[in-house]
Amino acid sequence: MDQDQTAPRAEFTADEIALFEADAAEAERGYSVEQLDALPKLRLRGRPLELGDEAGVMVRLRIDPTRLRSIDALAQERHVTRSQFIRDALDRELARA
Repeated sequence: MDQDQTAPRAEFTADEIALFEADAAEAERGYSVEQLDALPKLRLRGRPLELGDEAGVMVRLRIDPTRLRSIDALAQERHVTRSQFIRDALDRELARA
């Protein structure tokens, strides 16, 4: 990679660095099976377990690339899927109605 193409380096505060170091030290000490079993089970793929009161219905729509890029960027920033981001946005709008 050329010098001009290097990725920008993130700058962290002293407090953030201390948190990272504490987390790393904890991870290096290891976790018991009980601690790991107590963690919430993450579901990363597939349909959500709950979609309101009833089984979900698939709705397809066309959306322009600019809006889709904006949706994807915000969904990634909020650590949710594109579908969940859209459901959340619909819920907010419907709550205002």
